[in-house]
Amino acid sequence: MVKQYDLNWCGIMTIDNTEEVVNLFKQLLEGKTYTFVVFSEYQQEAKTNQKLCPEKNANGNAINYYSASTYAGFTVCDTSGVWGLSSSSTWKPYISFEYNKVIIEPNIISGYKLWWHIIVEGK
Repeated sequence: MVKQYDLNWCGIMTIDNTEEVVNLFKQLLEGKTYTFVVFSEYQQEAKTNQKLCPEKNANGNAINYYSASTYAGFTVCDTSGVWGLSSSSTWKPYISFEYNKVIIEPNIISGYKLWWHIIVEGK
């Protein structure tokens, strides 16, 4: 049986918990369509009808976890291409899962604010 994760989790993505965050993303997005929204001082963009595309990746996985001693992260292959998120000792994004959506504040070093919202469609 596949382990179910709490889709009401929020916190800082660290090197130690990135694999669990990946499992939350898989549970939220696999087999569903979603809208990916980017908000920043310089950009507002919404991409609707997105879905995971494992066929775009040579290993057949739409969501790929990676780690090393000083960083961890993941990449996502979807309708629009590839995006990802990583964490290190100095780079720790804030993530909030709320039932059918996730809000990500990537903690951009340049100082300007950026948010990603991923909302499952049809719920």
